[in-house]
Parts: sequence; C-alpha cells; structure tokens
Amino acid sequence: MGTIAEIGQLYAAAFFELARDSQQVETVRDDMSKLAQVVAGEQEFLTMSMSPYFSRETKGQLLQTVFAGHIAGLTMDFLQVVNKHNRMAYLPLIVEEYEKLRDTYVGCNRIEVTFAKEMGESALAKFTEEIKAALKSEVKLTVRVDPSIIGGVILRRDDMIVDNTVKRELLDAVKAITSRRKNQEISV
Repeated sequence: MGTIAEIGQLYAAAFFELARDSQQVETVRDDMSKLAQVVAGEQEFLTMSMSPYFSRETKGQLLQTVFAGHIAGLTMDFLQVVNKHNRMAYLPLIVEEYEKLRDTYVGCNRIEVTFAKEMGESALAKFTEEIKAALKSEVKLTVRVDPSIIGGVILRRDDMIVDNTVKRELLDAVKAITSRRKNQEISV
C-alpha cells in the first residue's frame, strides 16, 4: 500500500485516463468541482462517507441521493468504485490531483506567486495577463503573501523558481561584500 498522496494520485490518474479516453475531461472536471464544493461545504458528508458505522451499500445510496442527476455517469461510477474500496477519505486529494492532470493536459501552467503584500484585484488581473502573455498559455495562479521578502515577487512553476525580491537582492549584496572582504584578506 502506498502513501496517502500516492493512493490519491493513482485514483486520479486512473480516472483522468477514463475521462480522456471517453472525451469527458471537461465534464468530469466540472463534476470534480461539484464534489469539492460538497466536501468543503458539508463536513458531515465526508464524515459519514468515511464512517465504519455505515455499510458500503448505505454509503453508495448516499452518493446516489446526493449526486444523481448532478454529475455524469462516469463520475458516479467512479465515486461508487472509490466507495467500494473504502477510499472516500482520499476524495479531496483525488479531486486536487485530477485538476492538476487536467491542467497539464490542456496546457495550463500552474504558477505559485509570492508577494510581500496583498495585491489588489485589478493589479492581480493585470499581473496574470502578463504571465499568460509571457508563457503564451493559460495560467492558474496560487497567490501567497510573505512580508519577509520586503518587495518584489517570487515565481514558482514546477521545479523552476524566479526570485526577484528585495530580500534576495540584499542577501546577494551581503554575499558579494563578504566575498570581496575574504578575497582582500587572502591577497594581503
């Protein structure tokens, strides 16, 4: 048995492959969004669906009652499989991993952006458009605020980091001064 993340990724990958092969990637994405809303908004739903006090059949009926007519048949079948294998606790992770796979599939870049302070809505929209233009693709920004960077921005995409912050510039300046001082001591 794998880690929680590995299990969530495995289920998401299998479901994404089914959705892609049946040309329902976007339909399933919409369904996953609905699932995420229910899980986030109705803690009782997830608690009951994970509870050992209710049978799998009862949980399956709950899924039918809550989602019938609101999600595609493929998604309902997938939920029933997840339920049958007692993996409902992984549902939030499965939803998140599916979204990542979908984004990769359609060429949407996920960018984590860190600012020193909150950005206004219009400034953030303009920044997003500039990133889209630079990458020539759709982007999804995850915005973080870290006052310790003083100013500037940190961009992260996959394993690439661009650190254009005042903090980084100050640290680089300190290193340069320290390095020069060491070099001067060595040459004396």
